[in-house]
Amino acid sequence: MKRSRQRNGFALVEVALALAIAVFCLVTLMALLPVGLNNGQTISGETGANGILNEVVADLRATSPTTPLGGTAISQQFGITIPATGASSQTTLYFTPQGVSSTTMTANTRFRLTVVFPATTGKAASIAIAKVSWPAPAANPSGMVENFVGLDRN
Repeated sequence: MKRSRQRNGFALVEVALALAIAVFCLVTLMALLPVGLNNGQTISGETGANGILNEVVADLRATSPTTPLGGTAISQQFGITIPATGASSQTTLYFTPQGVSSTTMTANTRFRLTVVFPATTGKAASIAIAKVSWPAPAANPSGMVENFVGLDRN
């Protein structure tokens, strides 16, 4: 008469297979962690830079035209010089992560804003090209956003 064996647990092969699957999943998750952190950091930088650009564009648009039209003006919030018709200028400002601006780089500086006004002739709109890059001290920044602004100042 044969007796049937009763199993009360998992076989060694089953346990080894389950561990192999668990290790594979953990290694995959660990490999994706740096990619996710890098993407989060990039998105954080882009969000801050776009916020700065929005504030600067609003400041430039809120600057009232000069009398007579086409003269030099200075924006109220950031002190950016809008040149007279036919002239060009460039302004560089530095921003902390909290959005505080400065004309010099400090220990807390994260963003660099460059506003360029190319020379215009005649009754053309004043054109501004605003670029925000981060980190500010880097020669080759890891990120940059750019915006074009047309101002009717003539």
